[in-house]
Amino acid sequence: ANDPHEGLAEFDLSWKRFYSRTPIHPVNALTPIGSLKWRLRDLDVLILNDPAVTRTPGIVVTGTDRYMNVFILHTVKKEMSPMEFVETQFSLVQKYWPRAVCIEEVVFSEVYSHWLKREMLIRNTRFNILPYKPPKDKVKFERVAVLGNYYAAGQIFFHADQEDMIWEFDNFGATDNYHLHDALAQGEQFWRPAVSIHEEKERDEYLVERFEEMDPVTGYSTM
Repeated sequence: ANDPHEGLAEFDLSWKRFYSRTPIHPVNALTPIGSLKWRLRDLDVLILNDPAVTRTPGIVVTGTDRYMNVFILHTVKKEMSPMEFVETQFSLVQKYWPRAVCIEEVVFSEVYSHWLKREMLIRNTRFNILPYKPPKDKVKFERVAVLGNYYAAGQIFFHADQEDMIWEFDNFGATDNYHLHDALAQGEQFWRPAVSIHEEKERDEYLVERFEEMDPVTGYSTM
């Protein structure tokens, strides 16, 4: 039987990559450079949001490793009130401890930003909010189509239980319903390779040592 979407879908089904979870390593993946096992702290985590007018926002949590592989850690796509949307941000922050929460900078996101900041004070939980500015020269469809470059390169990994995400991947180009991918497309502005805790510690120690070697007057090394 012919697939009704054939010829319309933008993404090639062979581009799909999957990772698995174990209790110790939430991310296990086979990649061209070998088998990778990551803990959450090994990844650069972001919460990406497409707060939709239709009351069905797209929320995607991504973790990027040091090789710029992007793992979809969590997705939320269901009808919710603005208050539920705010609640969801806090519960995801406390589960994943992201570097930042990214929200599209449109009028109602402005509302969310202030709302979130107020809730941070009330809940005594703070996190960094990054406003996403959609590129002016690209419509929504084009912004999402750019993800094809990441998919084709085998850089984006799903978990098999992320049915909404996988459905959007399979049908993108033949449907207008792709809130999760609209959120995911923001990652292009914010993704960066993870720096491991160990590397960060080494770098900080090196900088402290260099600082101690410096002559306080000239700023040059005393060695």
